[in-house]
Amino acid sequence: MIIRTVGDEIIMTEQHQHALLAGELAGQFRSSLFGDAARRDEVLLAVRQHDRGWRVLDETPVWNDRDELPFSFQDYPMLPKLLMYTSGIDEVEAMSGYAAVLCSMYYSSFEPIRKGEEPGTRAFHEAELARQERLLRWLGHPDQALLAHHYELLQLCDGLSLYVCFNEAGVAKAQEHPWYRERVGMLGGLTYSASWQGTDSVVVSPSPFARSFRATLRCKRVAKADRERLGIGEAYKQTPYTEQTITFLATP
Repeated sequence: MIIRTVGDEIIMTEQHQHALLAGELAGQFRSSLFGDAARRDEVLLAVRQHDRGWRVLDETPVWNDRDELPFSFQDYPMLPKLLMYTSGIDEVEAMSGYAAVLCSMYYSSFEPIRKGEEPGTRAFHEAELARQERLLRWLGHPDQALLAHHYELLQLCDGLSLYVCFNEAGVAKAQEHPWYRERVGMLGGLTYSASWQGTDSVVVSPSPFARSFRATLRCKRVAKADRERLGIGEAYKQTPYTEQTITFLATP
């Protein structure tokens, strides 16, 4: 879950909803940014489905007493996260081996997992490296430079979507979430940044988009009073989804 608070509300975005937005953004990228049109659909699948393992965990949020907020993807206990990471990559592998490699690369790159200091992280990391080796062999060892490029593309779309999820619409640059204030990602040696233009439009520089378009993000704005009265699980269940429409402006 992606968490932020505004006034008397907790804005909660499920990881899979964030990934679906990332997939929408990737689908609007200029064709040349994919490098090889033959892999485009598999790359889009990886971007759209990279967080599908979170669906089970996000269905019923858990309260973090220490921070007095729901657990987010940043502080959720590691062992259940690892189980869901594995499950999600397994599901992607059933759809596309190439997409699964990209998703596996994504999760095995996380610093706490690479360090292997927390319980389960070393075994997960080793298992994912073995998965990548097995799938790359099965795929006939695709071009490594192109694979790295597609991995960067996934990371860029992830960062663009998280930029929207973490920042209130129209926020000034100085008040943006620090992770994405300076940049949202890199691709092909270029650094990309994003900024709000008014309360419903985002500009990405340099622009990766073929044209301007509108995309939708689903989230829930849970009233803090409802959380206190019902508990976070029931309050989340009873809160309807809100759809936020964002215009992404293509610039020369």
